Amino acid sequence: MKETESEYSRIINMLYKLNKRYTAVNISDVGCYELMLNDVYKVIDKAGLPSECIDLYFKRLDGKKLLSRNAIYYNFEEFHACIDKFITLLTQAVLIYEKDKSISYVLTALLEYFENYQLTYWYALWECCIDNADIQDTLYEYCEKIKLGLEQFISISLRAYVGDSFDFKLASINIIKQCILIKESWEFAETKVQLSFRLFREFDNRIKCINEIVYDILAMNMEGIEIDNIFMPLYGASLLAMYATPVLQYFDLKKNINISYARIGFHDLLPLNLSVNFVKDDENKIAPDKHLKKIERALKNKKTLVIDDNVGYGITLKYCKKMVEFYGGECFTRTAETSWDNILEGKVELTTDYPSIFNYLRYTQQYEFIERLKKPNTYTREIEYKKCTRFIEIQKLNINKMSLMQRERMKNEFEIKKKFAISEFSRAIDTAGYKNRINIDIYNGKCTADDTLDVEVLLEDFLKRSMEICIVDLNKSINSISTNDISTYLSKYPNKLWVAGGITSIDEARTLIERGAKGVVIGSALYNNENVDIEFIDELVNELGADRICFSVDFFKENIVIRGFEETTNIKLDDILQILVERRSNVILIDVDASKNKAAVDFERIYNIKRNFPNTSFFYGGNLADMNQVEQLNNADIGAVLGKNYLRSIKEGL
Repeated sequence: MKETESEYSRIINMLYKLNKRYTAVNISDVGCYELMLNDVYKVIDKAGLPSECIDLYFKRLDGKKLLSRNAIYYNFEEFHACIDKFITLLTQAVLIYEKDKSISYVLTALLEYFENYQLTYWYALWECCIDNADIQDTLYEYCEKIKLGLEQFISISLRAYVGDSFDFKLASINIIKQCILIKESWEFAETKVQLSFRLFREFDNRIKCINEIVYDILAMNMEGIEIDNIFMPLYGASLLAMYATPVLQYFDLKKNINISYARIGFHDLLPLNLSVNFVKDDENKIAPDKHLKKIERALKNKKTLVIDDNVGYGITLKYCKKMVEFYGGECFTRTAETSWDNILEGKVELTTDYPSIFNYLRYTQQYEFIERLKKPNTYTREIEYKKCTRFIEIQKLNINKMSLMQRERMKNEFEIKKKFAISEFSRAIDTAGYKNRINIDIYNGKCTADDTLDVEVLLEDFLKRSMEICIVDLNKSINSISTNDISTYLSKYPNKLWVAGGITSIDEARTLIERGAKGVVIGSALYNNENVDIEFIDELVNELGADRICFSVDFFKENIVIRGFEETTNIKLDDILQILVERRSNVILIDVDASKNKAAVDFERIYNIKRNFPNTSFFYGGNLADMNQVEQLNNADIGAVLGKNYLRSIKEGL
């Protein structure tokens, strides 16, 4: 059954908020993100651990920022050697978070460490379970208990990722329980077998895993395909396999779906005959006997989606497809990561039914990233942001060796991700990025930057480049009455344009959105008789949703300015920011001195505001003169509002 429109919107809005939250800390393809040193110190100090622990778990970027992982993340045995110290750190972070949500990113980084520890151990035990029939039943029982505990732990992590509260006592109990299970099973196994621990998995980014699972189900439901099973070939898709059940439950996305997996891979399973003619002969190499029987029952006469971490040569996916069909099921395939070179060159035997347009990121590049983490002073984001920005562009679809249906699905995915900001995790600096906005001020039907500029030509050009555009109705702002035909633009470009200027009521805002506005920008209406109108703000957010509103805060020095820069109030900038931030609003900062008087941009002040409110989505406008300044803002995770200077530079061909 297809999702209803309201249900679809609910799910996508949850995903959008998650993605938006992690753009604030510069998450990368490989799953690392930035932490503030002061937040890390809060946890280290509370745990009573020496400051050297900071450099053990986190990589320093500069004097104030750290990376959420260090080399020890990828070294199981080294991490295990200091697990007691780490558990003290993690449990203290859980307790601190209960009262202080500012450490949420530090907490999620530590949760990821512990997830990685559990998953690395679980997979080592799982391999031993398959390869040692004489002790298989005991090892399988341990595997199932550890997996269940890991899924419960991931459910807690999901709440932490979005900044929600969770059962802190249960989290602490789960941490201890998992450690006991690992200790017991290891003591049993080490007298009989040799455990071998992998250093890393190819697909190890939680936010991308969540996006992948949610998108997969929604995309197939939109085509009327009801999936009964999701099947992951391990090792590469092991994080997806563990995240699938908790994600489906958290998003309340799909009932009664079965999650299956087996040890199937191209490079690491040489004993497995991947020619697909020997499925029955391979059974004892891909899963324990009890698990295999579950797989057979689940696949028979059912629809199964296979998700692998990348295409490679397509052999693993082809084998999985053959296996599903061998057990009497119908199979669809998809890749979470990509290896598109081979597809473009026509070397892949099987392309996926649901192809992915995530960034190009292969294990060879991840290996290089890890090697850089191991060296004290050589880390750079270049490996993540410059070498991994390869996309399958929409223009190149026709040269892929894909069927018409596959090309159509690729286009649908491209549009969905663009519309709902499902993160691609590339950090290209451009006006076309999610960070920046174009303001087109209109007075008496003309663009005020240059009245010879054709507004519709500008709109067409900017929309082709996927820019965020806001039409500013200056007549309405200055005179309280509009003489501009805003409705024409909204009907011609539905859900593409923001509108600002003189919006004073919820009815006006709602009407603009009903006529096709993507959202509205509210400025002077934030205030009522030298006071912040908190009731109006809450009504707007509750009725229209925070994603449909940007609050424009015009300030001169320390004070708020209203009525198109004409009237200075006694309201302080810090006071209004505190109110808006508490409501998780999008905030546009307009420096009136810079904008009206052409004063130099006070970057340090803007940076300080961002540092004080790191989880808020900020934009800045006011006398931005060149793209270097835009890049400066973007590097600090602040969007630029480009106005007259930018529009005039276009006219002059600069």
